[in-house]
Amino acid sequence: MKTLTNFVLILSLSLAGVNVAQTQAPPAKLLITNALLLTMVPGQEKPFTGYIVVGNDETITAIGKGSPPSGLSATTKYDAAGKWIIPGFISAHSHLWQSAYRGLAPDKELDGWLTVLYVEHAPKSKAEDFYWFTRWSARPSSPRHNGGLQL
Repeated sequence: MKTLTNFVLILSLSLAGVNVAQTQAPPAKLLITNALLLTMVPGQEKPFTGYIVVGNDETITAIGKGSPPSGLSATTKYDAAGKWIIPGFISAHSHLWQSAYRGLAPDKELDGWLTVLYVEHAPKSKAEDFYWFTRWSARPSSPRHNGGLQL
């Protein structure tokens, strides 16, 4: 009887394992492939070509060299060949306020535009103006919206 009980237990565990193996994880929200990655991971100072997986909770769930594991699915896939990605990097340097001056000096090259902006227009603005220029540019409906900045 003990042999039969052990057999039933082993068979039950085996069948449970089959069900788990056949159940696939839900697809990731985003899979980025072929990106030149510069990570913040200690010991990974050299850039490498690889992939990033972003979960449905919008957090990075995997970063790896080369191609992603076979069978990995995602709702959205993006081939970032020729592009650099620095996962985890947060830029505190922003030019969002300059959106308020969009269209200013469209006939100028960079040097001319900078002169018009920094010599003729920006000095006439108060500190609070720059605050509101930045808030306006960071709103979700702004064409310059960075995808997550909430002010």
